[in-house]
Amino acid sequence: GDDDSSDSDAVNVNNPLGSPAGTFPVVALTTGPAGANNHTFDVGFRPGVTAADATVEGRVTTADGRGIRNIQLTLTLGDGTMLRAISSSFGYYRFEGIEAGQSAVLTVRSKRFSFANSTILVDLGDSLTGVDFVAEN
Repeated sequence: GDDDSSDSDAVNVNNPLGSPAGTFPVVALTTGPAGANNHTFDVGFRPGVTAADATVEGRVTTADGRGIRNIQLTLTLGDGTMLRAISSSFGYYRFEGIEAGQSAVLTVRSKRFSFANSTILVDLGDSLTGVDFVAEN
């Protein structure tokens, strides 16, 4: 902008005459004599997408809160990749090492138990905990 107290003074070193956006922003300045200050040089940065992997974890229980073991869960990613997990002896499950920033469909299946919400859409912008399923019977 035109307001020198709040604009970005950085230029893209790959294109010095272009926009201030770029991989390597640089502010060129000449220092003055001792004691001279110029507070109008600035650069603003926005946080980028995290490179960290996401996890999805939760528990499969009966209506009275007991964990159910050996329940099959499937996490289907946007590209069609299917990840599978089996609940532990206390009903806990976990998917890990999933690329963050995508949506996925989480499904629970059992021959013995039925679930009111057996399929849910999850947003993997970050790791998710407490993604629980409760059996109806």
